[in-house]
Amino acid sequence: MIAQSLNIAAALSQEYLKNRLAEIIQDIVLRLFQVAMLSVSSRFDEGICAASMRLRRTFRARAISSTTLAEV
Repeated sequence: MIAQSLNIAAALSQEYLKNRLAEIIQDIVLRLFQVAMLSVSSRFDEGICAASMRLRRTFRARAISSTTLAEV
């Protein structure tokens, strides 16, 4: 009777540990995915910002040259 109770307790403990380990792994995978998405998102934003700055410089240079040519 005691041995059977210990076997049941051990089986329940193993099942609990398996479930808990699965939850921990899911949390880790989710967090890794979130970090990866944040990294991709911030790099995408940096790329858009850099492109925007290049366009601004290009348009400013054209506007200045157009104004200068118009005044001459």
